[in-house]
Amino acid sequence: MKKITYIILITLISCRCFAQNPWIISAHPVIPENYTGVSVGNGMIGIVSSPQPLKTSRIVLYGNYDQGLAQNAFNLFEISFRIDGEEIGIHNVTDYRQDLNMKEGLLQGSFKFRDKAIVRYSYLALRQMPYMLMLDIEVEPLKDIVISASNFIENPSVHWDNYANYKD
Repeated sequence: MKKITYIILITLISCRCFAQNPWIISAHPVIPENYTGVSVGNGMIGIVSSPQPLKTSRIVLYGNYDQGLAQNAFNLFEISFRIDGEEIGIHNVTDYRQDLNMKEGLLQGSFKFRDKAIVRYSYLALRQMPYMLMLDIEVEPLKDIVISASNFIENPSVHWDNYANYKD
């Protein structure tokens, strides 16, 4: 009887050790045709993921004018990231994955760009600063590379459709 109990205990412990982390939801591989974005937010502002690496599909504001509605905001993370002059996109990366870390409140991604670099990034909505977002990019070069990055602010069309509402 002790032997059976011991075997069951070892089996349960080993199953728990090799189980997926309950706080992390992973997408690997990321398939754009079957993709639905996930959001990370702090109650006031949120980031909705995109199937493209280093991109967001939109930024969402909550609680505008106490209407309780989520509205599209300016997309602050329209990143153009190049390695050796070549723009990063889903078509030229391998081993691309996205993880939603619900314990830490992070949307994380990683990929390998050719045989030149491994890139890891994290999006987060800062809890202590309600309207602040952050993008952290880490590049691990596998050989000598030249990196260039630029950021654009994208204005959602909904703001221009309701332009009359914003006049003095």
